[in-house]
Amino acid sequence: MELNCADAVTSEDRQIASNIESVDLAIQFAPTTTLTLYSKEDFNLSDIILLLHNFDIAVKDNITAQIGDIYINKMVILAPSKELEKNQKIFKEIFLQAISGKILHKCSLYALAISEGIGLEQIIFLRAMVKYMGQLVGGKKEESIVKLLKIHHPFAKLLCENFFSKKSSESMTQYLEGVENFEEYKLLHLLSEVVRNITRSNFSMQKETKSFKFAVDRFKHLLDDLNPNIEIFVYHKDFLGVHLRIDKVSRGGIRWSDREDFRQEIKSLMVTQEMKNAIIVPAGGKGGIYIEKSVDKATFTHYYSLYIDAMLDLINKKPTKKGDFYFVVAADKGTSDMSDVANTIAIKKGYWLRDAFASGGSTGYNHKKLGVTAHGAWISAAHHFINRGIDIFKDPLTIVGTGSMRGDVFGNGLLINPNAKLLGAISSKEIFIDPNPDPKIAYEERKRLFEEQKSWDAYDPKKISKGGGVFSRSAKKITLSPQIKKLLGIKKEYLSGEELAKKLLCAKVDLLYIGGIGTYVKASDELNIYIADKANENVRVDAKDLKAYAVCEGGNLGFTQKARIEYAKKGKHINLDSIDNSAGVNTSDYEVNTKIVLNQALDEGKIDEERRVATLKSLTQEVLAKVFDTNYLQPLAITLDAKRSVLLQEEFLKTIDIVEREVEFFKRKDFAIPRPKEMYQVIGADGAIVRPVLGILLSFSKIFLKNFILHSPLGDEPFFEHYLYKYFPKKLYPFFEKEILSHPLRKQIIATIAANIIINNAGATFVSDYDELGDQRFTIKIKAYLLLYTLLGITKVKKELYEQSFMLKEKLFDALLQIEDSVAFAVQWAVRNHEEFNLEPFHILNYKQEIAAFLNLEKDHSDNFMQFIDLIKFIYIAIFIKELKEFKLQEVLALIDAIIKRFKIDAILALIYAITPNNSIQRDLKKQLVNLVEYFVTVSARGVVEFTRSRETLLEGLDNYIKEKNIDTAAIEEALEQAKVSKDLLALTNLIHRLLLKSI
Repeated sequence: MELNCADAVTSEDRQIASNIESVDLAIQFAPTTTLTLYSKEDFNLSDIILLLHNFDIAVKDNITAQIGDIYINKMVILAPSKELEKNQKIFKEIFLQAISGKILHKCSLYALAISEGIGLEQIIFLRAMVKYMGQLVGGKKEESIVKLLKIHHPFAKLLCENFFSKKSSESMTQYLEGVENFEEYKLLHLLSEVVRNITRSNFSMQKETKSFKFAVDRFKHLLDDLNPNIEIFVYHKDFLGVHLRIDKVSRGGIRWSDREDFRQEIKSLMVTQEMKNAIIVPAGGKGGIYIEKSVDKATFTHYYSLYIDAMLDLINKKPTKKGDFYFVVAADKGTSDMSDVANTIAIKKGYWLRDAFASGGSTGYNHKKLGVTAHGAWISAAHHFINRGIDIFKDPLTIVGTGSMRGDVFGNGLLINPNAKLLGAISSKEIFIDPNPDPKIAYEERKRLFEEQKSWDAYDPKKISKGGGVFSRSAKKITLSPQIKKLLGIKKEYLSGEELAKKLLCAKVDLLYIGGIGTYVKASDELNIYIADKANENVRVDAKDLKAYAVCEGGNLGFTQKARIEYAKKGKHINLDSIDNSAGVNTSDYEVNTKIVLNQALDEGKIDEERRVATLKSLTQEVLAKVFDTNYLQPLAITLDAKRSVLLQEEFLKTIDIVEREVEFFKRKDFAIPRPKEMYQVIGADGAIVRPVLGILLSFSKIFLKNFILHSPLGDEPFFEHYLYKYFPKKLYPFFEKEILSHPLRKQIIATIAANIIINNAGATFVSDYDELGDQRFTIKIKAYLLLYTLLGITKVKKELYEQSFMLKEKLFDALLQIEDSVAFAVQWAVRNHEEFNLEPFHILNYKQEIAAFLNLEKDHSDNFMQFIDLIKFIYIAIFIKELKEFKLQEVLALIDAIIKRFKIDAILALIYAITPNNSIQRDLKKQLVNLVEYFVTVSARGVVEFTRSRETLLEGLDNYIKEKNIDTAAIEEALEQAKVSKDLLALTNLIHRLLLKSI
C-alpha cells in the first residue's frame, strides 16, 4: 500500500488529534503496517526515521498533514508485524519517550523491545552492561556487543530475567551451550558472568544514575591483565564512572579522565596505588569519571555529585562484621576541590565516615597549605646527599624542575630551601630559565608567584639573571643567550621550544625535581608510542642523557620504570615516585582513621563538633612528624637493601619469587624486573641491585607481610595492641583510648604498622625464608623480631643514629646493618628453638629493665648499644639459659659476653659473613657454620651454668670450664688468623669443628 493525499487525514485522525496533549502514536497492522505520529511539535522526519531505525524499523512511505496545531506523520513501515503487534505497548512507550527527548534518541538496543518485549528499564540495564563491557574488554566496540545481543535476543532477555527477577542462571548456561561461534560464545559467556556477579545495585531506587557493584574476582580469569577484585560501575546517559578496589578496605583518588578507555587508565593507577599504599592501612583503589562532551565546572560538579551518590548507594552505612563499609575517596586530577562536595553527600546519606569519606576537605588536612607532599619528597631526596655532606633543606643546591609555582608539589617544594638555585623549569606551556640566579631574590619572587597562583609568564623579568627568560614550549625558534648556551652546553644560536625543554631536562645540576604532571623521561630502548602521556611526547628525553646528580619524584609518573633503572645504572641517585611522594596518601590515611576515632567520641557525646574539628587540627604536627618519618625511613631501607644485595642476591631472588606468587598485583615484568639469569640488567657498577627495583620490592614485601599478619592470629595477641597505639598521635590516648581500641580497622592498623617496622629495618629479604619456614614458624619469626625490638629499645637507639646522619655518613649504614645482623641472628635462634623457648611477650619483657641496666642504655643509647652489638645476637639465648638455673640475667649476659671475647666469636662470624659463596653447596655450608657458632656459644654457656658451683661466679665457672675442657684459646686465635689469610670456608669449618669438639 502506498499513501496518497486522500489518505492524509481520516475522521479517526481528527478524533485522536482533538484529544492530544503533547504526542501520541497509533499503529495499524492491516492491510499494511502503518505508524501515525500525532504531535504538537513539528518533528523532523529524518529524526523520526533515525529513531525507528533503532527499532530495526524501516520507513517505506510517508505523508504529513496538519490539523490545527497538531502535526500528523503517517508512515508505512517494514517491521516484523507479528512481534510488533505482540509488543506494541512496550514499543509505543519507548518510542514516545525517545521522540519527546525524555530518554536517549539513539539506542540500537530499542530493537529488543520488539523482538523480545524487553521494556525500557530492562533496556537501560542492558545499555549499562554494554557500556561496562565496552570498558571491560577494550578492543570490542560497543556496537559489536549490541549487534551480538540483537542476534542472540533470547539471551538478552535471560540476562534481564537474571538481574531483575533473580532467576537461576542455569537457563543462560543452557543457551550458551548452543552458541557455535567461539568468539560470540566468549563474549556472551563473559557478559553472563558479569551479570551473575552483580552483588548490589541501586537500580530499584529509580534514580537517573545507575550503579552496579561487581565481584570481579569471580570472573577476572576471563579477562586480560590485572584486574580489581571489587568494582563499581556508574551509568548515566551523560557520563560514565568506575571505582576499582583490590580489597574491601582500599583507598585512592577519583580522577576526571579524558580517555575513552578510561577504565584502562584507572586500572593502571589502581595497581600503582596498591604499591603506594604499602605504608598505609587500606589496599589500592582508584576511581574515575568520564564525560564525553566538554562541560563547565558547575556541570562537572553536578555529575561528580551524582557519581558519588550512586556509589554510596552500594556501601553499608554502618560497620558490620562482613559488610562492605569502608569506602573512602581522595582528590586526583580534575577533582582537587571536590572533597567537601563528596563529604556533604556522605553526611546527607548518613554514611558512618561522614567527612572522613573524602580526605583533605575543609575539616581535614589541606595538603597544599601544609606542603606535605613536597616536604616529604625533599626528605626522601635528602638521603641521596648524605654522603656528599649536603643538607638540601638549607645548603646551596642547583635545581631543574618540571612544574610551575602554582602547583602544590612544585610550588611548595621550591619554597623549602631559600638557598636553592632554580636554574630552570618546564611547565605544560612554558620554559623558565634563570642561568645564574640570586637565591634570595629568586626565592621571594617564587614565593610571590605561589601566593598569587601565577604561572611562569608572571615572573618579573627584572628579577631573572642576565640571559634568562620565560619562553613558550610551542615556539618555533628561540634565540639563545650566551648564558643559556653556557648553562646547557649548547653551541647553536637558536632552538625550538621543545628542543630547549629537552636540553634543560638534561642540564648538569644537583637535583632534577619532578613537581608537575607528565612523563618526561623514558629509557633509551622505549618507544614514545607506548607511553600514555602524549602531551609531553615531544619534550621527553632518554634517561641515559640526564646529567643531574639525583632525582626527586615529587609528582607521579615523571619517569618510566625502565627509565629509572637506566638512570640508576649510570651511578645516579633515584628512588620511585611512590617512595618520594608518599606523604600525601599517608597524611590522608591518618586523617581518616583519626576522624573515625573522633566521630565515635562525638556520637557518644564525649565531645561536640567544635572540639572534634579542633582536636584534629591540634594533631597536625604530630601527624606530619609520623608521615615524614616514613619519608626518611623508606629511602634509608633501600640503601641498606642495596648494600645487602651485593652479598645476598640469592635472598633477593627468593623474595621476588615469593612476592610474585603471593601478591596478586606484583608481576616482575610490569616493573622491569628480569628473570634470575638476566638480573645483571638491574645491577649497578657497585654490584648492588639498583634502587628503583629495590623500592618495588620494599613496597610489595610490605604488602605481603601486612596481609600475612592480618590473616594470622598475631593481631589478636595482647602484645600487638601496642602497634595500634603506636599508629595514633599520642595526644589521643588519654581521652580517646576506648575509641582507639574499638576502631573497626584495628587489625588492619596493627598489621600495617608491624609490617612497616619490620621491612623498613630488616629489609625486603625478611620474607625470603617464608617457604622454608612455613606459616607457623614464619609467624614466630615475626613475633620474635618485633619482641626483640621492644625488649632492647632498638627504635630509640636508631633514632640517635639518624640524628647523626650527616656526621656519620657511610658509618651510619654500617652501624644499622650491624644492628640488623645481630637481630636476625637472635631471631633465627628463637625460631629454631621455639618449642623449648618461652617466647610469650610479657614474660620476655619482664627482663627489659635488667637488660637495659647491663647494657647501660640510660644515656647515649647508640654508643653503648654498639659496644655490645655481638652480645645482642645472644640475648634470647641468655634468657633461655638464665631460666635453666637461678642466676641473674645480668650474670648470664656477662658470661656470654666473656665467651664471645674469649673465643673471638665476633671475628669468626665476621669472617663467615665476608665470604661470598660460589654455589649452593657453599651457601648451605656458610649457613651451617653460622648455626654451629651459635650452637657452640649456647652449649658453652649452658655448660658453664651447669658446671659452676654455688660459691663461684659464672665468670669463675667459665675459667674452670675452659680448663676442664682443655680448650686452647691461643690455638683458636692462631687458627682464626690463618682463616683470615686464606678466606676459605674449609679453614673456617675446621676451626669451628675444633671448638665444638672441645665443648661437647
